[in-house]
Amino acid sequence: MQTNEDCWPYLTPLREGWRWISGTRATVRRAIGIENALTAADPVEAVLRVLGTMAEMSRALDTETVLLVTEAHYRGATWAAMARHLGGSRQRVHQRYQRYVHSPLTKQILNNDLRAANANSRRVIRPVR
Repeated sequence: MQTNEDCWPYLTPLREGWRWISGTRATVRRAIGIENALTAADPVEAVLRVLGTMAEMSRALDTETVLLVTEAHYRGATWAAMARHLGGSRQRVHQRYQRYVHSPLTKQILNNDLRAANANSRRVIRPVR
């Protein structure tokens, strides 16, 4: 069995400064629970579970990006403005997201989200009697 010293240093929390990574990557590391995986009994299985969590998060982020691009489009944002914030060219962003803006699936996701939000808010916010 490998020790932390034998492993690739990316997953070695014992190295000085490992916990001091900041910004978006630090937020992602906390969200996926990478530190818990490093102290697990079976570190290989734990890292694979974290990898699965990352894949789920990636799909969720892709969906949220589509929904936000749709929202921006309906609010009047130009493809060029969206491209500046997404880090691509206007043409590339248009080609990638335009088909989703008027997609029935996008509208279904939005409606499902709204229904769920309304249902949850009714459970949390109860009328005072």
